[in-house]
Amino acid sequence: MTVTEEKLQVILITYNREKVLKRTLVALLANDSPIRNCDILVLDNNSTDGTGNCVTQIKETHMNLSYQKNKYNLGISGNIYKAMEAASKEYYWIVCDDDFYDWSAWQEVEEAMSCGEDMIVVARYCLPDDRTNETAFLMRQYSFVGGAVVKTAILNDNVMRNAVDNIYTLFPHLVPMVALINQNKKIHVISRAIVAYGRDLETDCSYTRGSDKDELYPRTVKMSWMLGYAGICSGIKEKSLREKVFITGFVSGFDNLHNYVKSKYDLSEDKLFVEELLLSLNEEQREIVNKQLFDVEP
Repeated sequence: MTVTEEKLQVILITYNREKVLKRTLVALLANDSPIRNCDILVLDNNSTDGTGNCVTQIKETHMNLSYQKNKYNLGISGNIYKAMEAASKEYYWIVCDDDFYDWSAWQEVEEAMSCGEDMIVVARYCLPDDRTNETAFLMRQYSFVGGAVVKTAILNDNVMRNAVDNIYTLFPHLVPMVALINQNKKIHVISRAIVAYGRDLETDCSYTRGSDKDELYPRTVKMSWMLGYAGICSGIKEKSLREKVFITGFVSGFDNLHNYVKSKYDLSEDKLFVEELLLSLNEEQREIVNKQLFDVEP
């Protein structure tokens, strides 16, 4: 048994993407895949297509593959939390149903697990070589669900409670990283990407897919990447670092923040949502944005 097989559990989250799910499982279970013999759990968010049959057929020749179907569609973030809760080996890796993989640098991941690293970042598409030690860029990279292999021991009552509370922000998977940041722990980054973002544009990619928006709470329907990211960044205890992480995550820059908000929200109805976004800004930045958005004088 390899170090990978001994230590790593892979949890694949999916919903109504039978075609790309099959492609992904083929990649994970291929002869050249170092994780092909790992415990692999497919966590189905109550799909209504042929997802169950697809996994059942593949399970016939891959006994290490297991399948669990949620009784209800919990939303993508709810399924991410379920994946975290299901973690049972020394390390877990939550992956999506439509990404792409290059295993050429996997030896680095195995070495990092052998050394007991708390978190191993395995995606690099927004993590420049000269920024791998910068918290702001690490956070932005791990906003991508499959972006890191995580030590299960990080999960405790507080981390999981915070993960539950951040299902609505879209980023419950980032809570362990915030915990490591607050503890001044080092995060390991491999030299080349293992996983690349592979958005399946042929299916609904929205955060509310499979749900009736008219029946969802307003904060769920109105949640956006930036508002959710602000919420998750607010858990970083060091104020200056929290502000830096949020602003770096907002790729368009602070100067365009008010334009983003105006394009996304109705300011006459959504002031409370916008104010939550401002939690990760410093006092000066909040005053600027309040002036730009609400004509509030400092």
